Amino acid sequence: MGYFAPGMTAERLAQQQQVVVAERRQRYENVPYGAERFALAEGLYPEGHPHRYLTIGKTAHIEAATLDDVLAFYRTWYVPANATLVIAGDVDARLLDRIDHYFGSFPASQRPTRPLASANVTAPVATTVTDQFATLTRIHRAWLGPAAFAADEPELDLVTSAWTATGTGALWRRLVYETQLAQRVSAWTVNSRLGGEIHISVDLRTGADPAAVRAILDEEVSRPPAPDGLERAATRREAAAIWGLTGLARRAQLLQRYALYTPDPDGLAGELAAYRAVSPASASAAVARWARPDAMVEVVTAKI
Repeated sequence: MGYFAPGMTAERLAQQQQVVVAERRQRYENVPYGAERFALAEGLYPEGHPHRYLTIGKTAHIEAATLDDVLAFYRTWYVPANATLVIAGDVDARLLDRIDHYFGSFPASQRPTRPLASANVTAPVATTVTDQFATLTRIHRAWLGPAAFAADEPELDLVTSAWTATGTGALWRRLVYETQLAQRVSAWTVNSRLGGEIHISVDLRTGADPAAVRAILDEEVSRPPAPDGLERAATRREAAAIWGLTGLARRAQLLQRYALYTPDPDGLAGELAAYRAVSPASASAAVARWARPDAMVEVVTAKI
């Protein structure tokens, strides 16, 4: 944060560009269902949105970055005025002196203006990608969702967890156990400053009928969630949060997360209360608002 720029040279930039391009091939391109990730992002986000090309970016963008581009980005965003600092542990009176020792000499900075970006899927998007690394056909559905700590985030988090809970989840029971159409089914949410996402991913058993899988997905997404499933999901969520407090690093991460996203660094109690307040009616309404058929992106991965 303080001394990156003086040591950055054109030669070092060229080296790191090679490293990142190689990482893109290794972790995003030459892996099972890697092509699916890019197809989903392109379906959900318009050109120019920061999430359209994932964190890794496009190879052409990585290779085209200049030293001036990198330094301008660094001097805008990697500055003290744009940072939060959390220190956790057995601290004493010397703490403020140590903070000043390590961070006090950083150059003065200004907090940058964070641009807003919006996305809106107004019609269903259906894409098929071929994948030489995939072993099973996959149907992956996604919708845009609420931002972090926005309304409906707890509802959608609990619903997706309840849908695919092993042994009890409605999607798990119908797709994996009863019909045995799927080998694996999972659902989750992603929430960030610029918005969120809702995902359902189904790995089909060999020979399974995709149309039958789609019909079950349509039925269960439109069906009101079971109260007992929501209650179990909320209990698991709270238990995991409390269990995480046993680790010092996790406590620091929580403080950092709340300080970054909210005006209340001590936000865990409020977040757990929001999850406990979720009802079948509020969960059903959230699904109806976000997981609409006309706003769905579906990517089918076909193995070669």
